[in-house]
Amino acid sequence: MCSKKTVYLLSLFIFLVSFFYYPKFQKTGSEATISLDVSGYYWYLPAIFIYKDVKLLSFSDSIMAKYSPTTSPYQYFKHRSGHNIMKYTCGQALQYLPFFLIAHLVAPVLGYPADGFSIPYQFAIQFGSLLMCFLGLWYLRKILLHYFSDKIVMLCLAILILATNYLNYAAIDNAMSHNWLFTWYCLLIWTTIKYYQNPTIKGALFIGFIVGICALTRPTEVICAMIPVMWGMKNFTKDEIKGRLEYLWLHKNQILMAGFIAFCVVFIQLAYYRYAGQEWLIYAYQDQGFSWFHPHFKDYVFSIRSGWLVYTPIMILSIIGMIIMVIKRSMPWLAIVLFTIVNTYIVVCWDVWWYGGRAMIQSYPILLFGVAILLQDVFENQSKIIWKSVVSAFLGICIYYNIWWTHQVHLGGLIDVSNMSPRYLARVIGRWSITEDVVKLYDTNKIFEGERKKVKVVYTNNFDNDPFLMQADKKYGGSIAEFVNAERQFTNTYTLPIDSKNGSWLRATADYWCEKKEWESVRMTQLIVSFKSHDVEIKRNAIKLYRFLDDNIARSIYFDVKLPNENFSSVELVWWNTGADKELIIDNLVVEQFEE
Repeated sequence: MCSKKTVYLLSLFIFLVSFFYYPKFQKTGSEATISLDVSGYYWYLPAIFIYKDVKLLSFSDSIMAKYSPTTSPYQYFKHRSGHNIMKYTCGQALQYLPFFLIAHLVAPVLGYPADGFSIPYQFAIQFGSLLMCFLGLWYLRKILLHYFSDKIVMLCLAILILATNYLNYAAIDNAMSHNWLFTWYCLLIWTTIKYYQNPTIKGALFIGFIVGICALTRPTEVICAMIPVMWGMKNFTKDEIKGRLEYLWLHKNQILMAGFIAFCVVFIQLAYYRYAGQEWLIYAYQDQGFSWFHPHFKDYVFSIRSGWLVYTPIMILSIIGMIIMVIKRSMPWLAIVLFTIVNTYIVVCWDVWWYGGRAMIQSYPILLFGVAILLQDVFENQSKIIWKSVVSAFLGICIYYNIWWTHQVHLGGLIDVSNMSPRYLARVIGRWSITEDVVKLYDTNKIFEGERKKVKVVYTNNFDNDPFLMQADKKYGGSIAEFVNAERQFTNTYTLPIDSKNGSWLRATADYWCEKKEWESVRMTQLIVSFKSHDVEIKRNAIKLYRFLDDNIARSIYFDVKLPNENFSSVELVWWNTGADKELIIDNLVVEQFEE
């Protein structure tokens, strides 16, 4: 069957991406397999099995110093009990456990430190995550074949891998919980289908275990219990609800056993909290939470910063397909639609909404039903020739966009996912290279491109005569220079003699040098040019300078600013260190005005 061959080919593609295009197990720092959130999921394992230190986590400082999986130790926090408590629940660590143990056995044999973070551990977690992905794809195919033709299933599988952000979380960031949860959802749906065909104790217990492991991995995933409870219901009517309740009551012993198994799995986390923090329940996310009455739907779904449909537009087909599903009352539509509504609501209520569309990945086995029914309606209907062309073209664009986006995030270098702007994305989308000036569109709305005319130097300053700078003795290029650092957040403010008659643009050029580059955009030093009308700011433009700098290399950087249409009385220039603990040296400022 074509869909089976598709699973094999897609699995091979994912394997090649994972181990040859971007082998994270060979990376270091925050790009390693066990880094960022993954390190937070994983921290339980070395704490329990290697360092025997679950309460104080005193080994953490040495691991952070040696491997730098995160810039700060957010994997845990100091609890009022005096102990350190893990931020993340232990479900993912439990799933990593077999691969961790194998790595722990082979690490010393291969000559690596058995410290929980050397290459054998990185490889084992990545490889285990890859196996989990393959298992999920296999069962997703079985689920979809239960309702759709082999052709439609083949298309859905290809779309999932090639046109959605699941590609990244299956092949590259596959140790994240979303890839694993995706597979658990596939297993849950398949087991539910089989259970309603033949209700057995084994099936009920497995359903209970899956619900438990999902909730232990991410507590909000407890809503996956909606799937076995509602699957197959055709309408939300009194008779339909009564019939389902009677069915569940008929098998109440099995249902109770499933619930007990789910509770036993979740109890692992409660036992940890009791042991480490002397409390049965601890909210480990601290100041992060949900805004139940003010969901961030627009931001989460449509924002340029991390909007789910902005960066995974193919899922628009799922939404359209679900509308078709509701109209036709086809498939297990009620469970699919209600789960999607509840799940999406929970996701968009999370206050840290900018973490992006990855939170939707585990629900893709459900959302793909919408994609499949739309494809079925279009491609298996001989009269919809035009719609076939439209949908086919859209699929092609989405596949190109998704592969382009995945590459740019990891190796292409054109995307800073935490600092996106509409103008920058519009300039780089689909491109494989850009000029350096375009990078400034991350921070400013407009850049000058073209030949400058009527160029006039209106201000220069090499800072040699500033008493404060002379006293500070900041040397650069053999002369006194301006600077910002951890102690000096702002430079002096420089008033520029700008007259709109001299040109509609200004260019501020200076020489810059830093010993160490600042990589976090929120901490980068900014060059700010502001226009004021009688002390009221009417326009401000800024760029983050560390984007263009490297360690211990001096270079000249210019910043072009379009003069505002409003009348202004003064123009001020200042450098602002927004939080870097590194020093930036600035010298030889030259300001020019020019015409387009």
